[in-house]
Amino acid sequence: MDSLPYHLKKNTIHDVAELAGVSSATVSYILSGRRSQKSRISEATKERVLEAAGQLNYSPNAAARNLRRRRTDRICLVMPTLSPFNTLFVSRMQDAADQHGYFTITALAGSEQREIQIFNELRRGFVDGAVLLGTHFLNHGHFRQLADAGLALVVSRDENESDGYDVIHINEEGASRKAVNHLIEKGHSCIAIFGDLSNILQRQKMERYRCLLEEYAIRVSPGYFRGDAVGRRSTYDITRRLKEWEVPPTAILAVSDRAAIGSILGARDAGIRVPEELAVIGFGNIPETEITTPALSTIGQPSIDFQPFADLLFSRLAAEEPLADRVIELNNCLILRGSA
Repeated sequence: MDSLPYHLKKNTIHDVAELAGVSSATVSYILSGRRSQKSRISEATKERVLEAAGQLNYSPNAAARNLRRRRTDRICLVMPTLSPFNTLFVSRMQDAADQHGYFTITALAGSEQREIQIFNELRRGFVDGAVLLGTHFLNHGHFRQLADAGLALVVSRDENESDGYDVIHINEEGASRKAVNHLIEKGHSCIAIFGDLSNILQRQKMERYRCLLEEYAIRVSPGYFRGDAVGRRSTYDITRRLKEWEVPPTAILAVSDRAAIGSILGARDAGIRVPEELAVIGFGNIPETEITTPALSTIGQPSIDFQPFADLLFSRLAAEEPLADRVIELNNCLILRGSA
């Protein structure tokens, strides 16, 4: 777009930063009003940024204008569904928000249309900060726009790229591979994959398992790739009828703990011994995994701790001058209990 006449070119916050000789984060910080009397940003820098914005005829969007007038004292937690894991996340983040004097709004995405709708609302500035957990259609460009608008932002995503916002990167590949290796070493070759194909994140986990099994020359037939295993009830019904299958699986890789728990209950009522006749591995490590009979083997964090999300978000909200981008790497683990 550089070929456009200057008076038609829409300048961005990055253009202002380049002209003023400062970072985009500093420009966003000054124009959004996220500073105090204790700020160490010099008056000369502030004047230089304001002058550059004036020269380029740069006008921040509505989110930044609202932030200059007042703070909302609200944060938004964005996630695809209210799964047990996400429900616990909301509860813990609400506790942290209470301690910092913020009101929490939960927004369920789950589709491209909803994610874009939520993105537009966040950009308009109806909250001061947000945590995006498990979004799929939003990308680095969207996140950078939100950061440029003055939003304190923490994103959980597969990539570790950041620009004006913080990222928590959870590595699932290694633990998933260990789960497959464990079942192979136990002698399993008839392995079913249970999950919800209508859920984008679960579909990705299911496909990862399929690829890992193919590395061992184990082909997952359509009958073993159960995308209709959406929760406890459906997986209970599927597993309770396993003896009716021509060749029943000897192991189940479930991409949610709810599905795995349903499988354990279904196996119990079908007279199938777990793990002797059917090994079951879940995903998430929700608290219920420890009280099933037998206790559920699963993939997740050894102890569920959402403190890194809270620390990143509220430190960015409280910062008196722009913070550097931060990336936290978390590795999921294979947690072996009685079911596998």
